[in-house]
Amino acid sequence: LSVHEKRAFFEEVVQGLKWRGDKGQGHCPLSSHGGPDRKASFSCDAQKGCWFCHAEGRGGGMVALAKETGVNLPGWKNER
Repeated sequence: LSVHEKRAFFEEVVQGLKWRGDKGQGHCPLSSHGGPDRKASFSCDAQKGCWFCHAEGRGGGMVALAKETGVNLPGWKNER
């Protein structure tokens, strides 16, 4: 995927994501997070296609995030 496609994916998953170059920050979209953040705890990198939730101390790649959130990743079929 291109950086543009990765960025579009992260924007679909994380509402209100703010970008500085290819790095984004916003509120964690994971259901395991236990509710909405007061402060942004989620960061992602559109160049590398990876993410991290600082509140939960976990992260991964785009496929893992797609599975976790149920959002379709372009060019990949989510299997549930």
